[in-house]
Amino acid sequence: MIRNPLFLAAATILVSCSALHAQAVAASRPYELDDKALDVAIAGLDDPAARYASLRKIVLYYWSYPHSSPSVMMSYGSAETDDRIRRAGGAISKGTDISTVTQALADPERKMQWWGLWTAGGVLEKARGPDPRTDIIGADNLALLASVRKFCTVEDAGLREQAQSALSWIHSEHEFLQKILEEETSAENIMRLLTANGLNADYVPKMNTHLLRLLNSKDAKVRAGAFSFISWNSNMAEMFHCTFSAQVRNKVLELNAQSTDRAASAGAIGALYESDPAKLLARFKEMTADKDPAVRGQTALALYSHDKTPELHALLLTMLNDSDDLARLIAIEADGTQKHAPEMRALANSKNAEVAQVASTVVKAWDAASTKP
Repeated sequence: MIRNPLFLAAATILVSCSALHAQAVAASRPYELDDKALDVAIAGLDDPAARYASLRKIVLYYWSYPHSSPSVMMSYGSAETDDRIRRAGGAISKGTDISTVTQALADPERKMQWWGLWTAGGVLEKARGPDPRTDIIGADNLALLASVRKFCTVEDAGLREQAQSALSWIHSEHEFLQKILEEETSAENIMRLLTANGLNADYVPKMNTHLLRLLNSKDAKVRAGAFSFISWNSNMAEMFHCTFSAQVRNKVLELNAQSTDRAASAGAIGALYESDPAKLLARFKEMTADKDPAVRGQTALALYSHDKTPELHALLLTMLNDSDDLARLIAIEADGTQKHAPEMRALANSKNAEVAQVASTVVKAWDAASTKP
């Protein structure tokens, strides 16, 4: 089936955009700089007394815009804005001395902490030698390591990942990271720890062991993170791909049978489909008829994302008349949005704000195309 790239891009919002993220996108940017203010901040980098305050303004401005990575530029609507953000990114590279990085790690603003940890990774990478005896660990690096270690167990999984990644460059930190590994509750962080700089060679069996640990957690958020990892693993870089064990599959099925995990585990069911098609098709059929609309909506997304067989595609089309707007939206896309134009226009006014956003994007694209000469 040919996918609609516009719809796929919009549907990604439904999967990844939490309510908090949506609010953040809608909010004004508190760290905006115009050209003059950016010039003043860049000039301040050469003044020891103003250095950190200036760098802080630039970092917070730069990171108030989304980036696919710290080194990859995107377009932000105008050449002027793109150039300003590009200049800000170049200026940030001047703040990689250990004193500045340490200040960033002590800053209460998360964006500064994240930047400090990311930059610390670059500093520690340069200190890494071919073996433990050749790592360059001077007094400055020891202090930096101590600051970074504190972030390895904070509540924020993104900060933990950056800290763990930075420490993985130093051989003498591997024993510490092994202990962290046994307590880590983010599946993605575990994946990165298991594959970072030769820390562990036998990634797949160990990843399965840790996934079972997470799936057995009493914390619903931890289990949800494990389900998400399983669901999206095939979309990650090939080095992170994992063949999931029968034990992991059976645990997912066990949890999926419980109302508390049924919606969250839908994507994982799709990712595991080929391991037992008959059993998992039967489970999907149950989920398309679930009385909970949240379960049906997530089931439609799972069927769409992991559409591997005619049977799964046909099952998704049975949701064309579902009472849940998300389930119906996904089924319409799978069948072809143009075939259901009236329904798509109606969904643009859905009470589900995210469904309305996606449907409106598609409808606006139609209308724009129809007005072109």
